[in-house]
Amino acid sequence: MMAAAREADKIAVSDLSDLIAGANENLGVEFKAWMDTGEAEHKAKLARHIAALANHGGGYLVFGVDDKTRKPLGATDLPLSSFGQDALSSIVKKYLDPRLQLLVQGAEFDGANYPVVVVPSHGSRPVVAIADGPQGANGRPIRISQGTV
Repeated sequence: MMAAAREADKIAVSDLSDLIAGANENLGVEFKAWMDTGEAEHKAKLARHIAALANHGGGYLVFGVDDKTRKPLGATDLPLSSFGQDALSSIVKKYLDPRLQLLVQGAEFDGANYPVVVVPSHGSRPVVAIADGPQGANGRPIRISQGTV
């Protein structure tokens, strides 16, 4: 039964590539330009987007696509491990409850690899921030605040 559930969670690589090619952002798809996921502000921003997708019913977070123009940006100099399962799971662990099991898959488009994060629906309980983002110059948290849904 677990294997069947894992198979159901997997998306065909061609479908992911079509997602990038079409570049249509909606409530279930978020595009993000390449970013250093090791930076505190970027971690907080990603946690907020992951929570929003989960609370909306699940969806996709696609890296390497300009979120304003919706155009794929091509290959990045950042290590792809920055967008991997471990990196993103640590963001979820630090900022969100309940903890979501993200699935990170890759899609190829025009010769470049794009990480696509499959965010599940929250289930019976909404995803809530359990930590503040880094402090801004005004002393307030940036990107995400503890207790927000």
